[in-house]
Amino acid sequence: MDLKKTASIGLAGMAAAALLLTGCADTGGAEASQKKATTSEEDIALLGGKAAAAELDDLYGAAVDAGEGTVTIYGPSDQALADAGLYRLFEERYPGIAVNIVTTFGAEMDQKVTNEAASGNGLGDVVHTGTTVIKWADSGLLEPFTPVGAAELPEGLADGEGRFFGNQFGAIGFMVNTSKIDVADAPQSWAELPDSRYGGELAMTSPTGAGSLSDIISTLMYAGELDRDGLQELKDNKPLVVGSTDLVVQAVVSGERPVGIGIGMTAYLKAKEAGAPVDFVFPMEGRTPVVVTNVGILASAPNPNAAKLLAAWLLTPEAAAGLPAGGLYGVLPDSPAPEGFPTLADAEVLLPPPAEEIPSNSKKTLDALSEIFGG
Repeated sequence: MDLKKTASIGLAGMAAAALLLTGCADTGGAEASQKKATTSEEDIALLGGKAAAAELDDLYGAAVDAGEGTVTIYGPSDQALADAGLYRLFEERYPGIAVNIVTTFGAEMDQKVTNEAASGNGLGDVVHTGTTVIKWADSGLLEPFTPVGAAELPEGLADGEGRFFGNQFGAIGFMVNTSKIDVADAPQSWAELPDSRYGGELAMTSPTGAGSLSDIISTLMYAGELDRDGLQELKDNKPLVVGSTDLVVQAVVSGERPVGIGIGMTAYLKAKEAGAPVDFVFPMEGRTPVVVTNVGILASAPNPNAAKLLAAWLLTPEAAAGLPAGGLYGVLPDSPAPEGFPTLADAEVLLPPPAEEIPSNSKKTLDALSEIFGG
């Protein structure tokens, strides 16, 4: 995928958004702000252009008029984004609407979404997660909504029926204990993992269940970048297989294994900030697979206008500039990178399969992984 698509937002919006992260946003009250149109050139750039800014103004006004003072978002990693300051930007931009984060994932999240839909007692407004949105969309649990900003999305990141769209890329790579191995001697690409020189040096979560590692492997296999022989060779390297990302991080930090694979940059940054002797390899040699986080609006949302407002805002340069602090990349052209890492502008980004093919491809991959790794 070529991320060098020409975008009307340009770098100006990204630069202005970065200033807001240092506390430059207007924090005036809702009563003073709710009916004001966005008119300054700086704010229009931050919001992605005149059409996007006007849409956001209208959605904000509708949310305030309807008394929607909260928007609840369900997802696995939004608290980390909040800690990095992302949702503070939204709340400063739209006074009177607070972001309520419910951290949930996997079977628990699926049950929460389906139960609320069945009962008619919706509590959540927005889902912010991976490929599970496809199941909910096909079951009629998501409200179609295509914000103006979606026109800037690279091909393959928006559902053809407008039920969900991707707003961020997760950089999944390798965490290295630099007291045990030089980062230059660690794997630099996914294709190197089966190499016998990494025998006994790797740690990973079990790839036989849903998660970032199995998603990356599924994408690589779909694209022909990895096959069953490669998976068998990876197993033959006798990686330490544990039950969670936290345990992989623990194994690397302790030096039990010098390299952890399938680690998100967010987890690496947390370990680094805690003083661990670690570095991170984001494999950008050849095609670079990423994990896409999707945004969908629940059909049972009790705050539908605020939900649309947040969803649309997540596709603005202002939001994209807040993602790197959480170790993430925005999907829009010209989106900045986490500090110390390259942008994706010149990378050959490898996206997951088309939405309609993900369920069957994931099953095929998980079947192969179960046969090889057990589970």
